[in-house]
Amino acid sequence: MSNQTITVHCLVRNEERFIWYALRSVLPYVDRVLVFDTGSTDHTNEIIASIKDERITHIQKGEVSKQEFYQLRQEQIEKTTTDWILVLDGDEIWPKEAIEELVAAIKNASDTTWALVSPFINCVETPLYFESLDRGSYTINGKKDFHTVRAMRCLPGLTVTGDYGVEGYYTANGKQLHENSSHLDFLTKRYIHTSNLVRSGGLAHDWKIAYRRRKVYQGGRGMRYPVYEALSRTAFAEPVPIIDFYPLRVRSSLFARVLRFLVQFLHNFLRPS
Repeated sequence: MSNQTITVHCLVRNEERFIWYALRSVLPYVDRVLVFDTGSTDHTNEIIASIKDERITHIQKGEVSKQEFYQLRQEQIEKTTTDWILVLDGDEIWPKEAIEELVAAIKNASDTTWALVSPFINCVETPLYFESLDRGSYTINGKKDFHTVRAMRCLPGLTVTGDYGVEGYYTANGKQLHENSSHLDFLTKRYIHTSNLVRSGGLAHDWKIAYRRRKVYQGGRGMRYPVYEALSRTAFAEPVPIIDFYPLRVRSSLFARVLRFLVQFLHNFLRPS
């Protein structure tokens, strides 16, 4: 089944730091990219528009509530005419070996394979370090890891429901996609997840997205290991600019710890009861 086609589904808001790398890391391998922006106030939209590629459809949807978020994912499904969907968040970057493994698995998948489970590196403090893999807590088919469904067939009756952060993809049999254990294949090469880092062009833009406040300033958990090779310029399908990593992190200093404490305190104090 080597002629399988792929559409990327990408929903973004204030993803200035990583969206260029996310999109460029998968573009050489896919047939179409649907990017919906949900109210960015930084330079996310300008960066997306700077990538001149006719495969990208970039639509600014405006701000949506977390209860409405799944409707945009459903709209993307309805606009998809390819065989497969690859879900890509604006903070996810695919090294060459990971995206090539995924595309090869799609090309060689049997008719009974509905989805691919991809492992990921969970970056902490800086893109150069990631959380110890033994802390992975996502269990699929009895396997615990940092992993999730990222590629799926565009199946008849495929739907999305649930609030942002806990939304799920459901098949026509009423099960969540990852619950169809006999229809899953597991991959081994890890993509890079930068969800715990500063993702916008400034702290003010990240502050506007409530769930990010705790993520960004809570600091790393567990052992951390360098991932220089995974993020080197040669690890991608095409050359990328040199990334200045240092502005992306809150340094592990006394000042940073105090800053994290103050931000966490304000987050807990100001959030609605």
